[in-house]
Amino acid sequence: QTSQVTAPSGGGSAPGSFQQCVAWRESSDTPTDPDGLYGILPSTWASLGYSGTAGQASVAVQNQAFQQLYAQQGAQPWSAYDGC
Repeated sequence: QTSQVTAPSGGGSAPGSFQQCVAWRESSDTPTDPDGLYGILPSTWASLGYSGTAGQASVAVQNQAFQQLYAQQGAQPWSAYDGC
C-alpha cells in the first residue's frame, strides 16, 4: 500500500516518520476515515479554520492541517495515544 502522507518540507515540520506513524495508527492510512488520515476531531479541524470534517478534505489539505496542528502543539495531540 502506498502511503498518503507527503513528506514535510521546511523548518518546524513534523518528521515524516512521525507523520506516517500517526496516519497509520489513526486511520490505517485511510484519508476518508471520518476524522481523516490523522484523527483530527471536528472541533480541532474547525479551530484550524477548515470547514466540514478532515475525512471530507483532500489528502493535500489533511497534510497541511497536520503540519499546522503540529506547528502549534507538537506531538502532544497524538503521542499519548498512538505511541509514535
